Amino acid sequence: SGKAGSNGWYVGNVKVAFKSKTTTTAGAKITHFGISTSSNVAYNSNTALTVSKDGTTKVYGYVKDSNGKTAVCTITVKKDTKEPDCKLTVLSGTKDSSGAYVGTVKVAAKLTDLLFRTTGT
Repeated sequence: SGKAGSNGWYVGNVKVAFKSKTTTTAGAKITHFGISTSSNVAYNSNTALTVSKDGTTKVYGYVKDSNGKTAVCTITVKKDTKEPDCKLTVLSGTKDSSGAYVGTVKVAAKLTDLLFRTTGT
């Protein structure tokens, strides 16, 4: 859960959690479980994890039952809390005596998104 933005991105911290269940569909008991950002199996008994870092984060869920069967599930969380930046610069134009532009003014825009380290004009 978290505050959703656009295109599958979140704009705040995201909580990833297991749904509570003590048995498998085959009737075996859940004996070990965990949730982590590590691809190394982690039966750490955590039922939830909060993603606070901007960018994409892969979250892994691990479970083992009383029959020794194991499963791994993953979800990729996309989070962007940084506002893009826009700077305008006047390239050319004619000013009157009060400093106001008159006629055609040529302006350049510099657009930057810090998360994606992209710049456009």
